[in-house]
Amino acid sequence: MIRKSDAVRYALFVVCGVAVLLGCIIRLTETINGNYVFGFDHGRDFLAARTIAVDHKLTLIGSEAGAGFAGLPGVFHGPGYHYILALLYVIASGNPYGAIVFLCVLSFMILIFLYRLIRESLGPKGAIVVVLLASISPPLTAQARMIWAPNFSGLLVIPFLYCLWWTRKKSILSVFATTLLAASLYHFELPMAIPALVALILYYALVLRLRDIRFWIAVAGGIIIGFLPMIMFESRHGWGVVKGLVSYGARVSDNSSKAPFYPVKEFVGDGNALFTTIQESFLLYVSWIRAYVPWLLLGSSLFYVVREKKKEVRVFITALLLLIAAHLLVFYPYRGPVYVHYFTLLYFVYPILGGYVAVQAMQNKCAKWVVYGLGLLLFLGAISLYPQMIMKDYKDYGGTAKIRGKIDAINSIYEHAAGAGFNLLIFSPPVYTYPYDYILKWYALKRYGYVPGSIKTGTVYLLIEPDPEKPWSYNGWLETVIKHGEVIASWKLPSGFII
Repeated sequence: MIRKSDAVRYALFVVCGVAVLLGCIIRLTETINGNYVFGFDHGRDFLAARTIAVDHKLTLIGSEAGAGFAGLPGVFHGPGYHYILALLYVIASGNPYGAIVFLCVLSFMILIFLYRLIRESLGPKGAIVVVLLASISPPLTAQARMIWAPNFSGLLVIPFLYCLWWTRKKSILSVFATTLLAASLYHFELPMAIPALVALILYYALVLRLRDIRFWIAVAGGIIIGFLPMIMFESRHGWGVVKGLVSYGARVSDNSSKAPFYPVKEFVGDGNALFTTIQESFLLYVSWIRAYVPWLLLGSSLFYVVREKKKEVRVFITALLLLIAAHLLVFYPYRGPVYVHYFTLLYFVYPILGGYVAVQAMQNKCAKWVVYGLGLLLFLGAISLYPQMIMKDYKDYGGTAKIRGKIDAINSIYEHAAGAGFNLLIFSPPVYTYPYDYILKWYALKRYGYVPGSIKTGTVYLLIEPDPEKPWSYNGWLETVIKHGEVIASWKLPSGFII
């Protein structure tokens, strides 16, 4: 005969197991079907990686912040991401699929190391809850499925969290390592590094109360070494980042009287980047509950950390809350768009806070049932969303967005040319044709032995990627391209490409 307490424990084990299994399976979707999104950013970054791996041209900068649309001209992310892609380029012989496999493995490793970290800091119950929340967190599952700089950040975020836990011992080495890792996040996304460093400085000064000058020398050393590629590049090229930040500051000053409360929209109004990232991290689709999730998570975390008796745990959770506060401090005065991927670091923080709050609440008879209720909603959210998403995404051809559609379009042109030389012009809504340029250099050159020219002579193929928002926009491009000669053939592929 099974006791009631054992039955509840078995039921919880099954629920958690199913949820974690679904979270793991959805991470494997692109790895299994080999069909992944390959667009503007991906082509640009792989071309940069190819330059490093094949042409052996080293670089001290990465891509421009916001691809030039973030309002910070001349400000670049770090080059580390491109060097990682260059290594994967060599390992996978240029096939971007190698990066997808790497991200999938990284995502599983994150869950393993997150469990070990939380087991040490918050205990085994907290570790189980945190891994459960992390495994079904939509932003964290998405990191295993698309090649993008922020999705590689777990390489540094997990060691950063380990070192942040280590700083409770107030050793100079732990302070240096944590600061260095925080600064190094700029290799994946500059807006990740700045709030992390602001949070650390507040943490060192207000929580750990570091007074010894040696600690602050270690902090300065970590920042300098972390940003060393940027410093080297800036010293050679007229300090463009400084000029970009100064020009941005001038624009903020000029516009402050016109829109003094503009940043409030990003956190309270429609933009609401902080609350959006919290809501996205938990599969709670009951609208009124979802609306209160940010308040519940942050309010409960503050409530329990103030009452926390274990000093080490109190210090660690306070540091995590300071990371959230620092994002508000940094982005509140920012006049540009506050994109949710600027908050990628916090996607790792929310499950930890959720696990901490859940374990603390379970000690109260009334609050325990609230935790069970929210846990049930999370489980229902996972089983209602992920199985359908897995099947749909596994079969999804992807139209013009994914790699399979693009390669099929390139194959269609080469096969139609039947070995004859030709030129190729490409219309793409982002204007720049990075993904196609890369596919031609990596795939087409290897398979067909040559890359077409791009001049308007002889036989010219026009590869058209229609803009879904303005499907007629390519007509103007055609009118400027086809001024002489005649159209001898045209066709449309199932993906939506027009040739």
